[in-house]
Amino acid sequence: MRQWLPRRFAIAFAACWAALVHAAGPIPPAAHSAIVAVGTAANHKDYAALQALMSEDFIWSYKGEPSAVAAIAEWQSHPKMLKELQRLTGLPCEQKSALVECAEAAKGGFRAGFKQTPAGWRMVYFVEGE
Repeated sequence: MRQWLPRRFAIAFAACWAALVHAAGPIPPAAHSAIVAVGTAANHKDYAALQALMSEDFIWSYKGEPSAVAAIAEWQSHPKMLKELQRLTGLPCEQKSALVECAEAAKGGFRAGFKQTPAGWRMVYFVEGE
């Protein structure tokens, strides 16, 4: 019985890992670079670098007006959001039509979306919830 439980756990873990890896298909290399840059900027609390990687009409709240400047101001007063952004950009991301999205598995969690713009790949939203 003892050996059966660890083996069963290992098989379940492998199945979940395989599903996760297959769920997150390949994303464009330039999108991946932008996602890594956002995570790095969030880790260093580099607000100028973050703003340069965001669209001007950035969605940061379901209540607030879309604005990269407003999002940065909010994050400066709530630095835990940068920790969430850094963590989220370390998760697998997947192509969803014209967007690449990094999202938590649980519904209602954090999501960050990236889109190709004339200026390159930019983060267009970082929100929590549906």
